[in-house]
Amino acid sequence: MKFFIGLLIVVFISVCVLDFNENSVNIENKDESLVTDNSNEVKVLSPQKSTLGSIFLDNSERPMVGNTGSPENQITDKLSFDKANKSDVKKLRVDFEKDLEQGNISTELNKNMQGLFESAQKADWEKFNSTVDFLESEDSNTLSLALFQAVLNNAPLTVIENLLSRGAVFIPQTAQMLALKNNVKLTKNLLSLGLDLHVVDQSGKNSLSHTLVSFQSKEMFDFLLVHNVNVKPNPNGLDPLDMALQYTLYNAQGIYYVRKLLEYGAPIESSHIQLLTQMKENNPHNYEKIAGSLPYQP
Repeated sequence: MKFFIGLLIVVFISVCVLDFNENSVNIENKDESLVTDNSNEVKVLSPQKSTLGSIFLDNSERPMVGNTGSPENQITDKLSFDKANKSDVKKLRVDFEKDLEQGNISTELNKNMQGLFESAQKADWEKFNSTVDFLESEDSNTLSLALFQAVLNNAPLTVIENLLSRGAVFIPQTAQMLALKNNVKLTKNLLSLGLDLHVVDQSGKNSLSHTLVSFQSKEMFDFLLVHNVNVKPNPNGLDPLDMALQYTLYNAQGIYYVRKLLEYGAPIESSHIQLLTQMKENNPHNYEKIAGSLPYQP
């Protein structure tokens, strides 16, 4: 039973973050996506759904500025890495649904899991707490899922503190979901309770990347930079600077994000030079606003 509860927790959290990413990518109805051909020229296609929501990073050591020649830093490879990780998350959901259909997860357990989600969404914290009591009797690991739901739905601090006192822990995606929702107030309150802003999850995402999914989290973006959240967790996949540059190709509001990332030490790689070259040709106004912050001209 514990195996399937654990699987449910992993599936729900992974899918929740993925779905939030996909639903958040709607930037003033100007969504665009990047593709490359064999010449490595960056092309902007419109209208298509943006790839900004697909950011998958890991804990590898950050490359130094100027490491622009490595093939793995090309846009093509970064997008391929993101796509592969996105497929893995969707496979988890399919596998879980099969287990549910085959009766490997009890109807009662599934019903209470659904009740946990629904009561949190409705801010019915009395029902939420009673559901937590049942789930805890099944497996104490569900307390951490309950804590994630409480934070996701902006629960009163007393509800969160109660779960922590019973053994719940903040999972990696907690800070990331707070970043997506631009909930700086709750984030500040949770820091003293053990929330880690710097953690990178199993798919390699960090909280700073999530502020750049829909560019609706400027306050959180600044907050995370001030708290030294890594601007480059890993060379694999689109990084925050890729995302900000992609946005700035067609939206001047992205200039702020690019400048701040460069100010906080974001390294420039091949993919960034591709994007900057595209911007210089097709949106020189935005490029000139960024050029002064660059360590060198592409």
